[in-house]
Amino acid sequence: MNKLPTRTKNKTDAGNGSYGIRRVIDGCQRHPALPFGLPSASDVAPLHSRSSSPDPWSLVGERKTMRIWILVAVHWVVFAPAVTQGQAVNPKGVQNILAEEGDKFPGGLVLGHIPANSDEPLAEVFSLERAARSMDLAALNWQSQPRQQCSQCHANMLHLVARPVLAGLVSEPPEVRQLFEQDIVARRWEKHGLLYNVEAVVVAVPLALHDRQTTGKLHALTRQALDRMVAVQEKDGTWGNTAGGKYAFFLRYEQTLFAAIGLASAPDGYSETESGRQALERIRKFAQANPPKHLYAKGMLLWASAHVEGLATPDQRKAAADELLSLQRSDGGWALRRMLSDDPNQPAGRFAADLPSDGYGTGFAIFVLRQAGLPATDSRLRPGVAWLKSNQRRSGRWFHPTLSNRPNNVLSNTATAWAVLALQACGENSAKQ
Repeated sequence: MNKLPTRTKNKTDAGNGSYGIRRVIDGCQRHPALPFGLPSASDVAPLHSRSSSPDPWSLVGERKTMRIWILVAVHWVVFAPAVTQGQAVNPKGVQNILAEEGDKFPGGLVLGHIPANSDEPLAEVFSLERAARSMDLAALNWQSQPRQQCSQCHANMLHLVARPVLAGLVSEPPEVRQLFEQDIVARRWEKHGLLYNVEAVVVAVPLALHDRQTTGKLHALTRQALDRMVAVQEKDGTWGNTAGGKYAFFLRYEQTLFAAIGLASAPDGYSETESGRQALERIRKFAQANPPKHLYAKGMLLWASAHVEGLATPDQRKAAADELLSLQRSDGGWALRRMLSDDPNQPAGRFAADLPSDGYGTGFAIFVLRQAGLPATDSRLRPGVAWLKSNQRRSGRWFHPTLSNRPNNVLSNTATAWAVLALQACGENSAKQ
């Protein structure tokens, strides 16, 4: 089995607990202009450090009752919604599997990573190099946490899709792909199976798109992941829903179109295999029978239909592009939540009319409008590009708050990926740095 190249672990790595991220940190140290510099040892605990205080989850004394109630709550919050939404959950239990596989990761802040915060100042100078380093640190920080060894559609899913765009500026650390390819596909899936069906989509598609942009060849483990994805496709052409999907705006419709993009874009003619053709045909039937319910879904349709025939007519594509352009703000940007279904609690849809432009919405809108055929020089896209270049944060990211009970604003990871994809689609590459 072919594995990605890894660096030999040395004594320094073993001693300071930073193995797997040292190349990124070295890069930060070589570039003192990195925002905020590197936190001191007193500010940030080492990656593998553990508190000397007693384990708060120990099953002793009066804490036992607390843990029981927490486990009951987790069961209903995590599993019950997924079951009611029609998503097949691994009978072993998602949290049980992630606990077994992920508790070896002690958490703590990856050295050099600056947590996403709305108060972070804007960058003084736009930098795609800083964007690349921010993406790497955010991804490595996410996957180093206990029980987070999954792709997560709202955290790391788009990393492998967007990161190759910046590889000419900053080399990609292999650890993110290794999580997808080796830790999930080669090891965890073989041992436990999928956590839930749509996990096959959020792992296989990024691997396929990464293969297309890097080697141009379909890796054996990517093919294995795509085969598993096709094998669990439901009769209606979808992969069901997940309980957390609503927080990532990645429900049944969007998941299915993302799968179509992966199948059509996979190297070595995967879409022409019998299983690939059948999977795409089921997706076509689903898309034709289920029109998108909000503008974000229409944007996903613009992307998918640029690669797969039969998903949308030319008139549908033009109408979706026109509607998306109609929501452009006077400052040139877009607001993500304005594209979603009406919801006064988020707020979203028409209730988000007063929200400011953000990196997620602006990056997504520009990217899918380019997929719709608008030229990079279009007078309506250039103000959006200018908005992105003037609203990068000092860390290199584009900020977006997490619209769930997670406090870590990991939607900023995805917002940054969309911004990078949009800038690349409009020719804002290393040549213009």
